[in-house]
Amino acid sequence: MDDSQASMLGRLDSIARQLVARATEIRFDLARSQEERAAVFRLRFETVVKQGWATQAQLPDGLERDGFDDAALLVAGWHGDTLAATARLVFPESTRRLPIEEEFELSTELPGGAVDLRRAIVAAPYRSSRHTVYAALLGRCWLEVHGRGLHRICGAASSRWLDRFRKLGLPVRALGPPQQYWGEERYPLFLDGVELARALESMPSSGPWKGQSRDPL
Repeated sequence: MDDSQASMLGRLDSIARQLVARATEIRFDLARSQEERAAVFRLRFETVVKQGWATQAQLPDGLERDGFDDAALLVAGWHGDTLAATARLVFPESTRRLPIEEEFELSTELPGGAVDLRRAIVAAPYRSSRHTVYAALLGRCWLEVHGRGLHRICGAASSRWLDRFRKLGLPVRALGPPQQYWGEERYPLFLDGVELARALESMPSSGPWKGQSRDPL
């Protein structure tokens, strides 16, 4: 990576910190204790059951988790003692495949150094038309990824969300055709931080990812 790319990623860090700061009432951190991680798994359980992606009978302990969670970073956004948002980061390891590689038959090879960012959830009381908490959650995830020297992210999204990302000017790329996953067809996606920083530079200063205001929930 050259100095110009490193500088662009540094500016992306600044935007991410602004997005986190906009969610004024939410405190973001990693879920570290057993109790905090259990709260994440409970919110994931409540979400997938409410959405009809799984049943309580399939998750009898009231938690949604899998074998990747033990080694994953769980980002959590807290409103007081209430879990408002969460996402999961699975970092690449030479000894195993990423979740997206196991769950999707990718038609494009996953670029090296990509981090699997999924299970991104904002609890219903904290959702808004501005997507303030969701954007802050993604911002904190980016800071965790780049803080470990990486800048590539993979994930999955429905066609509706893929269209929304593209309308926002985010240079996401589909790694393959959609597949049935969590109750609907979803595309495996890839996003390079350098490409994202370059795209954000070309947006107007009043764009949705550059706001300076500290928005309420």
